[in-house]
Amino acid sequence: MTKGLDPTYDAGLLRGSSGISLYTRLVEDNGVDFAIQCLPENFGNLIIPLGVDSKNGGEITFSAETMELPAAWSVTLEDKTTGTLTSLKDNVVYKAIVAAGSSGMRRFYLHVHGIESSVPQTTGTSGIKAYLENGLIVVVGEVSSTAKGNLFDMSGRKLATFSFKEGSCNVISAGEVATGVYLLTVVDGTNSYTTKVVQF
Repeated sequence: MTKGLDPTYDAGLLRGSSGISLYTRLVEDNGVDFAIQCLPENFGNLIIPLGVDSKNGGEITFSAETMELPAAWSVTLEDKTTGTLTSLKDNVVYKAIVAAGSSGMRRFYLHVHGIESSVPQTTGTSGIKAYLENGLIVVVGEVSSTAKGNLFDMSGRKLATFSFKEGSCNVISAGEVATGVYLLTVVDGTNSYTTKVVQF
């Protein structure tokens, strides 16, 4: 499979009469809405545009069922309207309000990140791994809901402070960060961890 069109594998969307449609665009977009999108097995990190058409509007709920996805991989839904990033692993759901007659792309995106990717990563003695890409910090390793993180530039200036969700994978927005090397600190109870992350 590829990130573009795979004939006989990728399936275009046939809209029904339910009043709501969910679809994706290919990672290498060809302008067509797809109900099924097949991707390469070793794909690194992907950002998949999601489209939602809603005739009546109202609250919609996103959830995902992942099968045979390695534990170190994360599946995260981004809502650009609210600025929210939500992991869809472990039966987590995300609810959003859409307007009546809404259609099209540019609001929701599905991020798939794997620690096995070519993105530079670091590991501390705690077993936590982290990397930074496109303004997103991905932290893989068990943390509690009370864990706190900070991102510093190499001059020691604090750029961001954030909280974690309990679990083994957190995806956090670092905001607008320039190309360079940064320090990430994680404090979880009596345990602390510091590593370098690189934004290319």
